[in-house]
Amino acid sequence: MEIQMTRDQAFYFREQFRNARLEALRDAEAFDGIIHVLERMGSFLHSGEGSLEKFKEVMLLLAAYSPLAHEAEQEVRPVQVSFSRLYDLLRWGRNDAMHQGAVARHLTSTAIKVAVVLEDALVNLATSQPDVHCSEPKTNKPTMPPPRVFEFMSRNPVCAEVWQPLSFIRQVMLESSFSHLPVNLGTPDIPKWKLVVDEHLAKYLRPANQTEREKRLRQPLSDAVEATASIAFDAETCLESDPVSSVVAHEKRWPVLVLNDRKELVGILTAYDLL
Repeated sequence: MEIQMTRDQAFYFREQFRNARLEALRDAEAFDGIIHVLERMGSFLHSGEGSLEKFKEVMLLLAAYSPLAHEAEQEVRPVQVSFSRLYDLLRWGRNDAMHQGAVARHLTSTAIKVAVVLEDALVNLATSQPDVHCSEPKTNKPTMPPPRVFEFMSRNPVCAEVWQPLSFIRQVMLESSFSHLPVNLGTPDIPKWKLVVDEHLAKYLRPANQTEREKRLRQPLSDAVEATASIAFDAETCLESDPVSSVVAHEKRWPVLVLNDRKELVGILTAYDLL
């Protein structure tokens, strides 16, 4: 059996696993999202419905595209477990009737480890496939372009607005554990992208006087930027079509905002996305 998956399909499922894994990190008992992606991808690869047990063979074949699946266990056995063992633990745990408390949290931890391996495998599989979007002339040998930014970035990033009070921006950052929020201090036609930084926001909101803090919390972001420009710094940018290698090669300050050809914000690329 071989893995039949195009570049676009592989990156699609990689994105599905990443979203489910991030949800599991927010909710320590949300293992079911990762399992649902496993089942959808298993049905796709197996050309039909089935169970986690039925999908094991194809999942092992896919996981083999990642060195994390087997080599890690051989070299650092005390701290890492093979993908085959992790998959069995997840499969057995899913069939257990008790999915509460410590049992559910342990199952979520196992599901996250499975997702991490499969995400790496899907990226490696995708980058070994021809890119159907590539505009280069066709030759007898398929073109294997390098990974591009749009294949790794987080889409539809949450942005701050200049009219929003700092209390609301603070709330958004805390609710989602954001360290940075993009904001356009220019116009839609001529954007000027900046990043609001949690560290600088914290310093601005912690004056010695509590009355002053309350006043600053009510300030719109535009007034705060006028008061202290350091609250938001110029954002590094790249195009969604740029090769990932070109972004990594330059000493850019993370995160990097991803723009399309019209200079519209379409995503955000962090070091976390490339790990």
